[in-house]
Amino acid sequence: MNSVGSLTLDVHKQLHEDLVAGRIPAGYRLKTVNLAKQFDVSLSAVREALTKLSAEGLVVAHPQRGFRAASISAEELKQVADAVMIIDVACLRRSIAAGDKNWEDEVRRSFSDFAETSSKVHAAEASHSERYRATYSAFRSALVSACDNQVLLEMRRNILVRSERHEHICAALGALRPRVAAEYEAVVEAALARDTARAVRLMKTRYSRNTARFLAAFESSEPSDIAAAENARADQKYR
Repeated sequence: MNSVGSLTLDVHKQLHEDLVAGRIPAGYRLKTVNLAKQFDVSLSAVREALTKLSAEGLVVAHPQRGFRAASISAEELKQVADAVMIIDVACLRRSIAAGDKNWEDEVRRSFSDFAETSSKVHAAEASHSERYRATYSAFRSALVSACDNQVLLEMRRNILVRSERHEHICAALGALRPRVAAEYEAVVEAALARDTARAVRLMKTRYSRNTARFLAAFESSEPSDIAAAENARADQKYR
């Protein structure tokens, strides 16, 4: 028999994936009774899962009113993007300083996988391709994996969850990510050459361009467009 702890993890995992992928629209009310029936678990398992998601910034707890999927604003998008850049740059600096040959080999291998996948996926389809997202995430993680500060890496994992959710929402509004692999190629070359200043400069430029693309898509959209884009991606069971 599954314990409450394991059931909580199962519910958390599914809701986490659905929130990040946009299958649960921003602002959607997550009713504990309905979720307990849907996942065939106890109310306590659902509440624990929602509490964890609240700590991750994906869900907001309203006293006496339950839980809702976190909303999104242009200001939040900017602040999260800024935090991601600051943390990634700090981790990149440490990786370049501490990385050994194994790190270099993994960076080359993961970037090769990502570049190959990217060449086969049209920019408009990138955010919908599981293979694209998996290789992109693996490459970015490999690039900073030699960072010797585990607290920084944990902070990075936590903030990337919210960043990925923003990417899904903005992609649904028409934001593209053209030539991402080409932009990162120069970062990889600088990192492997141990040219920290250049690698950091290129990383910041890439992040700034990406943020500008997402903000342009978000800020040029009416609230009704944003809601429609999210509802179009929402799973039927969450509508």
